[in-house]
Parts: sequence; structure tokens; C-alpha cells
Amino acid sequence: MKRMMNTDDYFTLYPMMTVKEIKQRFGDFAHSESQIRRIYQNCPFGSQREAQKKFIALAMKQKPDCYKTSVFKTELAKQVRREKEEAIRRVEGRLKIRGNLWLVQ
Repeated sequence: MKRMMNTDDYFTLYPMMTVKEIKQRFGDFAHSESQIRRIYQNCPFGSQREAQKKFIALAMKQKPDCYKTSVFKTELAKQVRREKEEAIRRVEGRLKIRGNLWLVQ
């Protein structure tokens, strides 16, 4: 049995990675782009871009007055990159565990 990403994996990466980025990063472990899009269609936040825009707008509303907007946006971008890398590590770890479990069976 081939180890594949599951719905939890895709939602761990949502909205930090586009469908194309997921397919490029995870290759054969990811479903086809159309299948991933179908999974995301049920998401209440809409497309990844819409979710990213909503997230940024919400974060900007919560910006403390003492921060310059440019500094806040830079720090926010750094945090999003860290969260994205952490999400990728979590998914890769789960794929590795699933692969090890299937080797035992």
C-alpha cells in the first residue's frame, strides 16, 4: 500500500501552501492537484488566497499602535514562514510514521 497524504495533512498545510506547492513539495505522496482542490472546496474559508487575505487583515487589525506597519508586516511574514516550515515538518513526520507502520504489516 502506498503512503499518501490524508485530509488532516492537507488542512495542516492550509492556507500556507498552494495546491501546486503541495504537489511539488510532496510529489507522489500528494494526490493530484484536482483532488487536493476538491478537498479544499469543503473548507469554510474559501481559497487559500482568500484565507491568507483574511488572516493578514485580521492580524493588521490587532497590530499594536507602537509598531510601525512595515515592521509589523515583516515580523508577520517571518512568523508565517516559521509556521509553514513547522507544518511541513509535521506532515513529513506523519508520512514517515505511516510508512514505517506499513513496513511492519
